[in-house]
Amino acid sequence: MDRHDDQTPAGDGREHTSWRLARAAMAQTHADPSLSGLAAGLQRVCRAATASLGLLGAVVHLITGDSLFPGGPGNTEKDPQRFGSLMDDLEARVFGVYGDSTWVYPGHGKDTTLGTERPSVPEWRSRGW
Repeated sequence: MDRHDDQTPAGDGREHTSWRLARAAMAQTHADPSLSGLAAGLQRVCRAATASLGLLGAVVHLITGDSLFPGGPGNTEKDPQRFGSLMDDLEARVFGVYGDSTWVYPGHGKDTTLGTERPSVPEWRSRGW
């Protein structure tokens, strides 16, 4: 994990909400063995953005941090390479793996599901942001 993976983009030391949630989930799975499936299912889902994790159990929950929001991918500061990398990750490691009932929890703002966002993926790619 890179130094800034668990911090805000400004690197000011404050943890992303999504990492705090993931840490809490990990702590709970260690405290309660009946939840150990969550620990086994904790994984990073996007390489290009900070704080993107999946909690995989009966219902899949993706804590996407700054990588996926309702209405589109996270801000890549108009950098075509960063945008392409983020979209590649989202398409291959999120939309290409998880079903429409998967819940998405961005680092801020409203929650959504992959089923709500999936139809817009080609539009996001073509608009470039």
